[in-house]
Order: sequence, then C-alpha cells, then structure tokens
Amino acid sequence: MIAIELIFWIIIFIVVYSFVGYPIILFLLSFFKKKQDVKFVDFSPSVTLLISAFNEEAVIKEKIENSLQLEYSNLEIAIVSDGSADKTVDICNEFSDRIKLFDFKENQGKNAALNQALMEIDSDLIVFSDANSIYNKDAILQLVKHFQDEKIGCVNGRLQLITDEDQIGNGENIYWNYENILKSLESRFGQLISANGAIFCARKSLLNTMYNDIPNDFFIPIDILTQGCKVVYEPNAVAYEKTAANAENEYKRKVRIINRSFQLFLRYKNKMKGFLKFEFYSHKLIRWMIGVFALLLLVTSALLSSKTLYFVLLLCQVLLYTTGLMSYLLKPKSKIFTLPYYISLIILSSFKAFWDVITGKTYSKWSNQR
Repeated sequence: MIAIELIFWIIIFIVVYSFVGYPIILFLLSFFKKKQDVKFVDFSPSVTLLISAFNEEAVIKEKIENSLQLEYSNLEIAIVSDGSADKTVDICNEFSDRIKLFDFKENQGKNAALNQALMEIDSDLIVFSDANSIYNKDAILQLVKHFQDEKIGCVNGRLQLITDEDQIGNGENIYWNYENILKSLESRFGQLISANGAIFCARKSLLNTMYNDIPNDFFIPIDILTQGCKVVYEPNAVAYEKTAANAENEYKRKVRIINRSFQLFLRYKNKMKGFLKFEFYSHKLIRWMIGVFALLLLVTSALLSSKTLYFVLLLCQVLLYTTGLMSYLLKPKSKIFTLPYYISLIILSSFKAFWDVITGKTYSKWSNQR
C-alpha cells in the first residue's frame, strides 16, 4: 500500500507542478529578464500571408476580404487548397488578380501542401494562417516589427476566441486565457515553444521541410529554437476564431493535435537541450499525458479507498467525471458545469491520443472540424 500511495502522490505532484508550479517558476525567473519594448520603424521586408484551406467554402471569402484590408504594403496573399472538393477554389478564383492560389487537386496533408507552396515563395517572412482566422488590420505590422532583431526567428500572435455561451466555448476561453499568460512568460526568455496556427510568422530562410504528421505551428517554433534563434509572443497581433461547433468536433481536434504533437517529441527529444527541454517537458509533455495520469489516479485512489482521505478523493474524481458526462448529455447553460465538462474532455482526448501513439496510429491528413 505504501508503494501505491507513493505513486498517487507523485502523480498529484507532477500534475500540480505542470499547471501551477511551472507558471510560478517562469514568473519568478522573468524578474531577471528585461522586457523588450519593440517600436515601429521604417522596416518593411516582403511578407507572404500563407492561408491553409481544405473545404473552406463557408469562410474563405470573408478571409480573403479581411486579408486584402490588412495594413501592410509589401504583402502577398497566397492560399493553399489541399484537395478541396467544395467551392473553395471557385471562390478563390474570384480574386485571382489579387491573390496567389496553389490548387492541389489531391488531399495530401496540410504540411505536404505547404511544403510544395513554400518552394515557390521567395518572401523574407511567411505568416501562417487558417482560413477561419480573421485578423486585426495591424496584425501583420505587429508581427513584422520584431524581425528588426536578427536573432528573432519566429513570432506568434494572439488568438482571441469568439465563443458561444456553452461548455465548449467557456472552457476554451478559460484555457486560452491561461495559455496566453504562459506564452507571455516564455516569450521573456525568447523561447516560446509553440505557436498558434491561426497567426504566426517565421523567417523563410529558417524554414525546413515539415513532417506531415506534426502540427506546423509546433514544428516550426521548435525547429527554429533548435537552430539557435528566438521565438517570441506578440499579444497585439490579434486573430479571431470561432470555437468548435460541438463536443464531438472538439474531441476529434484535440486527439489529432495531441497525437501529432507526440510525433514531434519522438523526433526532437534528443535535439532539445537545457531550458528548452525544461519548458517542453513542463508545459507540453506532462499535459499530453494527463489522460494516463487521470486513469492512474482513479485506480490508485480506488485501491486505497479503505482510508478516508483516498475515499473522499475517489468520490471527487467520480463526481468530476459524472458532472462532465451529465453536462455533455443534458447541455445545461450554467457555467458551473464548464470546468468539469472541459476537464473531462481534455482527459478523454489526451488518453485517446496517447493510445493512438502507442498503437502506431498517426494523423497525416486533416479534416475540417468546424
């Protein structure tokens, strides 16, 4: 029983460390890092806004119109259609005199399509974007200003979610507000370990061929960091997106993201050193394992339930998952159900993603989960 208790409390420590201890450590260390204020100057390298699209007929016109209104003079707009079977390409062709279209007939995977498109682009900087991301007019300017510093290799913008008043929307908002705090702290060290596919910018000269089973917004920052350059966060470069339409879509999206992120870990675990490895394990790897940790906590607390403390903790877990399930089935409006529902969703998707990894399943091609 002592061994089981030890396992229980080690897991508790690991989880609390990742979600609470790690941010506190970053916050304390940040006092030793001077915050850099970047000002606008006469600096306008060539930029390509590279928009990934797969069956985006519902949003692509709005995206193009938004992109054409952005405040940056030296800007090329390029859309990469990866085997779209709807009217995406037809809509893009309506703007053929103002945008560049890469129309790949076969759905080969997002990164494979981007790799091909990038071979035909010679801009200094590439801004990666999703088809459903709407930018503030000055978003490109806010990203580009950082590249005055030659040590900066990648800049991530801020994603602002447009949510419905449901458990998915409320949960995503809580999560992203928390993540943005971590991004700000990691950025102080020039070692932001992941971007957001909606809005991030990288030097073209630093881009390497992307693996098809790894998210580009994770691969590119990590790859650039391992080249010795900095990756930072610019909260004033804002993109807006709607949250996933329902729990099933959000679950599938999270499973796919976590599974693909594990693939990066398997390939880059020996390339990451020092502070980067500390960040990666603390911020990412532990969280991807949350489904496994949750199962172990449930099992160990059940085995120890003859003791009052562990019985109470077991009941708390059962209550959490029961509330999450009831929230999914009944869809109550009260925000009191938000956290149990969203935590249960994360745990379940994390476990499924981990199971896929150990059974050899990967996700190379994408599907539209909006």
